Amino acid sequence: MSQDLKVGALAVLGVFFLLGGINAYSKKQSAINEISSCATINTSNAVFNVEGDLLGRHDTSLFGEEFITLDSILFHNETIGKQGTRVIVPFTLIRSQGQSEYEAEVRCSDLNIIKYIKL
Repeated sequence: MSQDLKVGALAVLGVFFLLGGINAYSKKQSAINEISSCATINTSNAVFNVEGDLLGRHDTSLFGEEFITLDSILFHNETIGKQGTRVIVPFTLIRSQGQSEYEAEVRCSDLNIIKYIKL
């Protein structure tokens, strides 16, 4: 009985190692695909998506404005660039009480996934 128990335990352990290896391989492939998708992205597409997201936002609480217009967005085209698996799109929002600097991080594999950071 103890021999069967050892074989069973080794089999379960083997399955866990196999699943762990498959998971690690899958994550590595995902990262490689993400990086390769960034090589083919045109940064102007990322800017277009950020602009559309900003203009279509219903919740503008992050930016402190009730609504954002095309005239209130100033993109810093000279500093737009790719960093790893993201396209970084810096911009300024011009408001009646001043202006604020932001940065949009657009995911290369899906240009609709955008994260905003206030600088």
